[in-house]
Parts: sequence; structure tokens; C-alpha cells
Amino acid sequence: DKIQGDPTLLSVTAAAQRSAIPYHGEMHYKRIRPSALWFYCDRPPSRKGETTLCDGRALYRALSGSARKALEREPVIYRVNYTRSALFDIYETEDIEEIGRRCDEDGLRLSVDGDRYSTEFEAPAVRLKRDT
Repeated sequence: DKIQGDPTLLSVTAAAQRSAIPYHGEMHYKRIRPSALWFYCDRPPSRKGETTLCDGRALYRALSGSARKALEREPVIYRVNYTRSALFDIYETEDIEEIGRRCDEDGLRLSVDGDRYSTEFEAPAVRLKRDT
């Protein structure tokens, strides 16, 4: 969810989030990802207010050699399924052609099957760069 209508300020868990968010690469399901993340908490929760961060490089180094090779060999496909209203809310338009253009620009494949919508993004499971 945007905070105060600003698309550059997003709620980490959104109002409806009811469970923990597992380890993930921030926006790795898109071609362009943020190069830096900032965390801010306006009102700390009275309990269970944890944000777990993981050093992906350290985690990768801790994997067995065979696990690293398997990840280097196979890409990851990020698939997100949407309801019609969720898709329109996220893209802030009901113009499916405009949504398709935006997906194309970001390297996403948009699929529409009746009232079922999904996006897919294929990426290497491992990116061996110094700065990521």
C-alpha cells in the first residue's frame, strides 16, 4: 500500500497482512529493482514487531556446492496471481492493454484467462555481482 498516496513510500506488510513475510529479494520479480532499501517505523507495535534481514551473500556461501550449482543452472520464475480488482488497484488502471504495456516494459509476461490474471518474470536464481 502507498503511504499518503506517495508511490515511493510503501507499507512493508500492508494492512491486510496476517503472517510473516519470508526471506525474499526485494522486487526481484521485476527487471528494475531498488538499489537501496530504507526501513522506517512510525508506530512500533506493542508485540511481534520484528523485521528480519538476511545477508544473501552469506547465505549463498553457506550452501553446499551442489546446491549452489543447481541454483546457478536453473532460472527462477516468479508467478503472481491476481484478482481483477487487485490487478487494477496495483496498476491504477482498468485498461488491460496499458497494464500489458507496463508489464512488457518491466519484462513481465501478463496472462489473462477469463477472470484470472497473472504475471511471470524469469530471472537467474543467482546473480554474482559485487554490489548485489
